[in-house]
Amino acid sequence: MKLYISANQILELDEIIPNAVMTRLAAIPKLKLARSILYAGENGNQIVYRYGDEEMTRTDLQALVLKLAGYFKKLNIKKGDRVLFLLHDTPAFSASFLAAIWIGAVPVPITPRSKSETLNYIIQDSETRFIIAEAESLPAIDEALGGKSRPKVIFQDLYIPSTPNIPKGVISLSKCHNSHETVECVESESQDIVFWQYTSGTTGKPKAVMHTAYGMLANTELYAARSLGIGPGDTLYSIAKMFFAYGLGNNLFFPLLLGATAILDREWPTPMSVADNISKYRPSVFFGVPAMYQMLLGNKDKLNRIAISAPRTYVSAGAPLPAAIFERWQKLTDKKILDGLGATEVGHIFLASDRKSARPSATGKAIPGYEFRIEDANGNQVAMGEQGVLWVRGPSICAGYWQKPETTKERFQHGWYRTGDMYSCDADGYYYYHGREDDLFKVKGRWVVPAEIESLVSTEFYDVIEAVLIPVNDRDGLTQSVLVLRTALNEAKAHKLREQIADFLPHKVEQFKNPSAIHFVADFPRNDNGKLLRKALSTSLQANN
Repeated sequence: MKLYISANQILELDEIIPNAVMTRLAAIPKLKLARSILYAGENGNQIVYRYGDEEMTRTDLQALVLKLAGYFKKLNIKKGDRVLFLLHDTPAFSASFLAAIWIGAVPVPITPRSKSETLNYIIQDSETRFIIAEAESLPAIDEALGGKSRPKVIFQDLYIPSTPNIPKGVISLSKCHNSHETVECVESESQDIVFWQYTSGTTGKPKAVMHTAYGMLANTELYAARSLGIGPGDTLYSIAKMFFAYGLGNNLFFPLLLGATAILDREWPTPMSVADNISKYRPSVFFGVPAMYQMLLGNKDKLNRIAISAPRTYVSAGAPLPAAIFERWQKLTDKKILDGLGATEVGHIFLASDRKSARPSATGKAIPGYEFRIEDANGNQVAMGEQGVLWVRGPSICAGYWQKPETTKERFQHGWYRTGDMYSCDADGYYYYHGREDDLFKVKGRWVVPAEIESLVSTEFYDVIEAVLIPVNDRDGLTQSVLVLRTALNEAKAHKLREQIADFLPHKVEQFKNPSAIHFVADFPRNDNGKLLRKALSTSLQANN
């Protein structure tokens, strides 16, 4: 991967990043990061984005970024200022993100569906001075701010389906076209903080993850280029949006740094829209999540259209990939889904399968450039095949959490990051997921691993859309496990499914692991990013039963 340090200096990143583990990129000199990403391709006519029926070339993107950088300077956005993004996936997101980095500001993308309570916390925590938002996010922003001193709000009107009514005092992003400011791109040291991302906050308030200048450059080379083989001529389609770490790599860093094209869709993905986009754009690499693969498998018409288009590579992340989905997808499409484990704190995927060695139930192997260790509760490395907490070390580990020194000290130690994921590793180097350490609970004095039961049920019973095992206290105050299911079945068929699962599990798991009850729900409680809130589910079930 080439980095354009200056007009006379081109750096081959793959010559600097060794195949062995590297914790920092000290060999790389200062560089103008936004410029290096924006000008990574020599062909200005290369199509970097397809959005609806529009195409954006690299030259088009460069021009828009420079316009926005000048406009941001005119608005008095300064180096180090946090700029909150509540944006859909359009070229405006990428251009604004790079323009902010160009002038030394720090973009902070979050979901445009954020509730006012979450917004209020993040605005205060990040000390945001500017917000770039979609029209639909403006009411929540107003509610979050109340009558307080407010950041300046910039309305994204460069890519919108219709012209909404905008409140007074809101600045228009399209006014960048009237700006003639010229701004020199700032230089970055390897450990300079260039953008933030907030964690999902399923166990507390969201934490701001601070990413350094070279983290995603390294991950792009190690994972996207070397593991997936992405390069010029590839078309990428990601259903994960750019406010997620998974989507930001897929739709911004990977295509712009590796000369590929990304498909952008401002709408939330549905099985129909995903099938239509794959049929229309014929991507070579598809980045999905287990739930979407499951929904597509449930509709043969959509699946056939995907099979005809036949992307070269299917990737899954964001949640563990059940073996049943892996096997059914391979049987019907003759393609393996490449599972992967990523984390906001690491920037993207760092543990993954490849097309040759992918196997059901295994997340994959360590991507060269990252190293792992698995520890027990006492901090000792476990033996092969035993379960423990996964730690990872590599070049894209973030700098820690904003204003949370104790949590940073606990989770980041000597270049290692504690993922909180429970894993085991076999003799062949395959890693197997066993749930989150904070999801575990005790029944009759023995540890129950929810992921074990959830995987068993999801694999064996195709009608189960989602399975969640949670702890609930009985009338005597003793902890019991309860299995909660989401399915599309009617009441009669759901009752039969409950009986089938109740008959199945005692033959597969030890008695103390067997759920004391099975419940059905229409949906699960989730946070603004769509992440499952287990504690809220447990509390709700406790209150209603």
